[in-house]
Amino acid sequence: MSAIWEWIAEFYALLAAVPFAVFAAVWAGVCALTRDKKRAGRAAIDVTTALLLGTVYGLMEMVWGTTFPFFALILVLLVLFGLIGNAQMKAKGRMNARRAFQFVWRIAFMAMAPIYVILMAVGLWQYTAA
Repeated sequence: MSAIWEWIAEFYALLAAVPFAVFAAVWAGVCALTRDKKRAGRAAIDVTTALLLGTVYGLMEMVWGTTFPFFALILVLLVLFGLIGNAQMKAKGRMNARRAFQFVWRIAFMAMAPIYVILMAVGLWQYTAA
């Protein structure tokens, strides 16, 4: 069982090392299969967000030595989920948790993509300066 877990962890680390290459690959694959660019974009964002979570966490720890900003971002996303759920309850009388989660998941992509780029640039700068 531990060998399977190690393989999954190594595969995730390999994909997380180049999240935007994975974005392009998923987008191209889904677009080729479905011929729907909008659906392909959504699928690529969803997959890349999962990779950015681990990558941004690791980069924050490497660059700043702390992960507090990452957990602050997670807290903001959880609060946003609650606010979206509350708005849905007021508007429709019920909460669609799937749609609220998708909205927050895609907002997380929009938040973490520039953070990833900035942290990667700072990390490379620190590495070359040392």
